Amino acid sequence: MSASSAARWLLAGLSAFVLLGALYGGGCLARWPLDGGPLRVPPEWMAGTAFGSYRLPGLVLLFAVGGSAGVSLAGLILGRPWARAAALSAGAVLCGWIAVQVALLGWVHPLQPLLGAIGLAELGLAGGWRRG
Repeated sequence: MSASSAARWLLAGLSAFVLLGALYGGGCLARWPLDGGPLRVPPEWMAGTAFGSYRLPGLVLLFAVGGSAGVSLAGLILGRPWARAAALSAGAVLCGWIAVQVALLGWVHPLQPLLGAIGLAELGLAGGWRRG
């Protein structure tokens, strides 16, 4: 397996992980905007932000983070020429999501550094990947 092929499939795996997490997390926050339902997110985390509930952040997680990861995953699996750009975009969206989350809420959950690292890994892998 070539390095570019390995990078492509590693990016696909990371995109799939982010997509599944965003679908579940964003869906729960949008459906149960006061506490995320099964997520049991403390309502106090929204205090001091411009958000009265988790609904809008949940929708952003679902559609922006999940959507960009889904487009990236599809392009990578199908071997489309735009897959690298989609993976770069997905990594940037994920890093942005985590940066805004930490700026608004602080470090409140162990998934934040993990997802930030995944976003950086996506940027690094896609940035160094040469289609071949």
